[in-house]
This record gives sequence, C-alpha cells and structure tokens, in this order.
Amino acid sequence: MQLAAIAVVERETGLGKDTLRVWERRYGFPKPLRDAGGERVYPAEQVEKLRVIRRLMDRGLRPGKLVNRSLAELSASFGATRVERGRRARAMPEPIAGYLQLIKARQPADLQQRLAQDLLRLGLQRFVVEVIAPLNLQVGEVWALGELEIFEEHLYSEQAQHVLRQALGGLTRATRDPRLLLTTLPGEQHQLGLLMAQACLAVEGAECLSLGPETPASDIVLAARAHRVDIVGL
Repeated sequence: MQLAAIAVVERETGLGKDTLRVWERRYGFPKPLRDAGGERVYPAEQVEKLRVIRRLMDRGLRPGKLVNRSLAELSASFGATRVERGRRARAMPEPIAGYLQLIKARQPADLQQRLAQDLLRLGLQRFVVEVIAPLNLQVGEVWALGELEIFEEHLYSEQAQHVLRQALGGLTRATRDPRLLLTTLPGEQHQLGLLMAQACLAVEGAECLSLGPETPASDIVLAARAHRVDIVGL
C-alpha cells in the first residue's frame, strides 16, 4: 500500500495540516494510519479524494457536504471528464491563456505586473469579474488535469491577493451602510474569494471588515457584535 506523510498530502492537495486534523476530528475523514514513529500517513486513495474535495471547495461547496461521500460520487460531482476539462482548457480565451503561460513559466513578477495593468485598464470591479473569476476557474481546471503544480497555483493566488489588497488599500474608506463582516469558518482557508467579495462590495460603497479565513464561529459572533455589523458574509 502506498502511503504519504502529512507534509506530502499538504503539498499534493493544498490543504493545510491543521485543516486535515480538524476534518479528522470533526468529520472522521481523512482516516490516516500511523507509521513506526506514530506519525500520520495517508493511503493514496484518501489523498486522491482530498484532491477532488479541494477542487469542489474551490467551486464553492463546503467540506461538511463532501467528506462522507465516496470518491466516485465526488468525481461525478466534479461534473466533467478529463476529456471535457481538457476541451474547456483548450478553448479558454486568449488573455486567460496568456496568464496561465506566465503561471507555468513561474514568473511571479511578470504575472503581478500583468494583473496590475489589467486592474488599471478595467477598474476594480470589472477586473474581479472579467479576469480573476475566470482565471480562478481555469487554474482549477488545469490543476485537475495534472498540468499545474500546487506551488504554481499558490504562486498565482499570492500575486492576485497582493494586487487586490493594494487596490483595496487605495479606495476611499466607505462611510455608509451596510457594514459587512467577511470571513470563512474553520476548515475553509481560501483567502482569494474573500478579497474578491470585498473588492466588489467596497466599490459599491459598502464598509467591509475582513477577518481573513478560518474564524471560529464564536469569534465571528463576538466580532459582529463588537463592530456592530449589519451583515455577516461567509
């Protein structure tokens, strides 16, 4: 039986060690074995299932709805065969294809520069809708085809987050309602989606307070009360 250490699983799936341990306690999956030193090791089928779960989470599904389903059911939920995903990847718009070339070429400075240029050209809201949203989808599709490494996906995410944070920092502070609190629950660690939501809401004049990802529910309640928010966005 092929077994992977937790560090390898983290690298292969993009799910952090803490997330894996939280899911193990909360959902009963994954179910690691133990090596001679008592360390967690994961069978290959569990690693593959975690990869598919990560992709479905990127599409907005919550882990609690996924972890107890079989790998076959999850793969069906992913919705596309490898051939169909390949067809969609090949049919991607030229600007998105250009971004993927930069990601695969491992050129973070050039990637960040191009993102910043499109931000200036389109404005913040259109940049999120017309560039970041479709690029997120295509990065996920190419990763699912095995044509992109996890670290390359992380490279893209970091550059996109950097550009969005800079843009948000340059906005005039909103002073009118509604006031929103944005975060994710523990086990959902995707920061980029939060920044995209914050950008679109802030452009419309909403005041947004982001706690970042993985905030315990009790702390979300405390923060919402302390800052007198009108809406909590998860």
